[in-house]
Amino acid sequence: MTKIKNALILISLFTLGSGTYAQNKVSSDRLSEDWIKVSEESGIIFSVKKEKCTIEGVDKQFTYGFVRIENVTSEMRDIQFNVQLNFADGCVGCENKDEYTQNLSLKPNSVIETDCAFDNAQLSFLIDNPLQKDHKNLLEVIITSK
Repeated sequence: MTKIKNALILISLFTLGSGTYAQNKVSSDRLSEDWIKVSEESGIIFSVKKEKCTIEGVDKQFTYGFVRIENVTSEMRDIQFNVQLNFADGCVGCENKDEYTQNLSLKPNSVIETDCAFDNAQLSFLIDNPLQKDHKNLLEVIITSK
């Protein structure tokens, strides 16, 4: 009986500990030029989309992903998030997460996003660089937020 009780305590601790970060995924086949809601928690909504972007001086178009964050509350919110790109041959942003973690403050009832103008570059991520010889196959985008 003690072993079962200890196991239940451990499961509860892991569940509570993992609750501080929400992890949400979108498979690459769902990504489009329209915003797709990834998550909504405590009045903060994360959405993603992808677009082909023209980079000055380059003939081929790059594919970028963009994050949109909405604060639908009446309070100022400090937001911390990480975008992880799970490719068929590895993951970008999964290791050394501090390097890929973004922090921002969002006013009440407001939205922050970006597009190919990269006005808020911290909300963008590269999906496909056509100049790379070894094109990576994106499987999913994972947003971890706090």
